[in-house]
Amino acid sequence: MISRVRKWWRTPRIEERLRHLEQQVRALQVAVQTCSEDIRNNRTALAKVEKVAVSLESAVDRMFATLDSLHSISAELRVARSLPSLAAITEEVRSLSAAYGALRVSIQGMTAPEEHPQKEDLKARVDVLALELGRLSRSVLKVGDDRVPRSPVITDSQPRVERAVPIAAQFEQLQAIAPRAFLLWRDLLEFNQQSYSGFPVHSCSVKGHPSAAMFASFVNEFLRGDVLDIGCGPQPVPLYLQHYPSDHIYGVDPISSPSEHPFHFYRGLAEFLPWNDASFDTVIAATSLDHVLLLDRSMREIHRVMKADGEFLVWVAFVAGSAPYDPCSPEIEPVDQYHLFHFTEEFFEATLVGLFAVSDKLRVNLEIDHHFYRLRRLPLEAASPPSADARADPT
Repeated sequence: MISRVRKWWRTPRIEERLRHLEQQVRALQVAVQTCSEDIRNNRTALAKVEKVAVSLESAVDRMFATLDSLHSISAELRVARSLPSLAAITEEVRSLSAAYGALRVSIQGMTAPEEHPQKEDLKARVDVLALELGRLSRSVLKVGDDRVPRSPVITDSQPRVERAVPIAAQFEQLQAIAPRAFLLWRDLLEFNQQSYSGFPVHSCSVKGHPSAAMFASFVNEFLRGDVLDIGCGPQPVPLYLQHYPSDHIYGVDPISSPSEHPFHFYRGLAEFLPWNDASFDTVIAATSLDHVLLLDRSMREIHRVMKADGEFLVWVAFVAGSAPYDPCSPEIEPVDQYHLFHFTEEFFEATLVGLFAVSDKLRVNLEIDHHFYRLRRLPLEAASPPSADARADPT
């Protein structure tokens, strides 16, 4: 058409306008070609997303079927048999959530006009599944509320105190390693000691604390031999150990004294455990690991006093988005009136590397994000070398 117009009307003005028009047409052709390629690419991507969505929705359906099956036999469930299944469900829920997140990113990056309302429904089903998992976890633990813990295994010898260090000397060593953090931590320790007066339900493992009752059901299945409780607290006996023989219980805490407990008690810190190597069959830390000053050193001390086949039972709370913890940082500040730091799931599990492996893991959705862990001790040759903090120990 342009060629015919040029042939019929050969004037400079018309020639100029025709050249401009030809440039616009060429630009339009390029745009149309690019748009066509984008549409083809989007259609291909959408087809892949649809395939992932179908697979994801099928996985959610399988998970709901699994939950229905578990509910139908809940009266017969026992913690020892159910924990692996719950752990597997937890991992699948986490995978489903991650897959859904990737799915949303893929869909948002597309310009095709098709809507996908079923994806929102899928997100809602995943959220419901996560909440249902927490509810089921709690109901499973309640099955064992009246179960008596295992009888202690007869051991060759009782744990011996071979590394006793006065509490004042322990404080001095901590201050030498992390001076600024120590002063902040010491203030928190004094505040915590005051807040525990009278054994308030929200702070101590006493009757009426819902999470403590569930942790008792959790640990009852695994308690054996000589048991060490890290940060056992000021109450005479923590709720989760009240049915275990006191002559096989050992506790360590900086804010209590032996006269307050009917079991073997040592006033001290997790960073300086006084017992000989390979002393304990079971070690417990119930919401106490986020109160230590030197976390890496405390974990290595726990590893040291455990027997080769020992188990570490942990109750820990996670606070999403918490900053990394470095006790030697010059900018360190408390995260609240009780803690220098909070755990995230990733941070906590990173502290286990080279020392412990996860045998069971149970999420309990209550007022905060509680998790119960059953950890097995890794052999000494698998343990990582001492950290900078441990090497800085002046003793």
